Amino acid sequence: AIIQAKDGGVFRSDDAGATWKRVNEEMKLRQRAFYYMTIYVDPKDPNTVYAPEVDALWVSHDGGRTFTKLKTPHGDNHVVWINPDDTKILLEGNDGGATVSTDGGKTWSTVHNQPTAQFYHVNIDDQFPYHIYGAQQDEGSFEGPSSHSGGLIPFGAWREVAYGESTYAVPQPGDPKITYGSGYYSIFVKHDQRTGEFRSVSPWPHYQGGLSSGELKYRFGWTRPILFSPANPKQLFTTAQCVFKSDDYGATWNQISPDLTRNQPNTKVPSGGPIDLDQSGAEIYPLVSALAVSPLDATVIWAGSDDGLVHVTTDGGKNWQKVTPPGLPESWISCIEPSHTDKQTAWLTARRYMWDDFKPYVFKTADLGKHWTAITDGLPADEFVFDIRQDPAESKLLLLGTRSTV
Repeated sequence: AIIQAKDGGVFRSDDAGATWKRVNEEMKLRQRAFYYMTIYVDPKDPNTVYAPEVDALWVSHDGGRTFTKLKTPHGDNHVVWINPDDTKILLEGNDGGATVSTDGGKTWSTVHNQPTAQFYHVNIDDQFPYHIYGAQQDEGSFEGPSSHSGGLIPFGAWREVAYGESTYAVPQPGDPKITYGSGYYSIFVKHDQRTGEFRSVSPWPHYQGGLSSGELKYRFGWTRPILFSPANPKQLFTTAQCVFKSDDYGATWNQISPDLTRNQPNTKVPSGGPIDLDQSGAEIYPLVSALAVSPLDATVIWAGSDDGLVHVTTDGGKNWQKVTPPGLPESWISCIEPSHTDKQTAWLTARRYMWDDFKPYVFKTADLGKHWTAITDGLPADEFVFDIRQDPAESKLLLLGTRSTV
């Protein structure tokens, strides 16, 4: 076992856990306990163990006393499977996919031979046929066609766009050669495919690495909304703990809301610890996690926070009303979907799995948030939800994205 503690390290038990002895205390094996720090034992040799970490797979052949570095094709290594019949065959999972070794980790297969990707969000443009855009973990943002004359869409049909891994890749309405994307910290980039230019269009270009939420003027999160107004395609929006709007494609920005979160001081302290802090940007909290503009009225804007508040404005951001559903406990507002047929109607989804609550939370309002109705009848009790969408052509058709299905 690898333990993150003041006197932590690699511990070994030879009596099924009755007693333990620390055999290694190197910090290189103790990074980000919630993300790494797993250990795997060779089923045929108890003295051979593997420990995947951020930039390598570590192996020990002396019972964990010393470890040597095995270079892997990709970073952020998380899991290892050891073939019980031939333990030199390893399957290793990382943020780029899966790789195979047949010589105990000396050499590996590539990650570029499999259709695997960890996409955060997907957007489409207004071409015909439309193209798909998405930002993926560790692999950048890409765009590709929704169909191909040859049938299957080949790898070469995809091109890199915008920037980022953890948030949105958004095409500019009317000009899909221009895309917008963001990543961790306050990074926000505009990319012109014709010229190859990448230009920063961040509302607040400030390096956030190593800082806690309480030390930041604007709390830009790991995954934050980027969208153009469907009612006014020249209006570009993004969020921190507040809402920003640009009328000139990101050249200048205006803050159009106050802090729309609970803004509790005890949620903005340094994260991680007590051994080492973890402030990579993914931990920034609280912030506006869901944003939507009515397709019928550009002045009706909805915002939801990752600490459970819902707000709406009907005058383009001059005034905001808190309209959180009374039956919704503190949660992460994951999606707000304004109706395509009635500007007073909207749906929202929220998730609470980080509170150890896996129930689905889906609500509807028909009066701009004055009243809400839970609409979860027929959903499994443990099927938490991420997104809800109304079909733009068939108003009674709703699509719900859950943790395992649609």
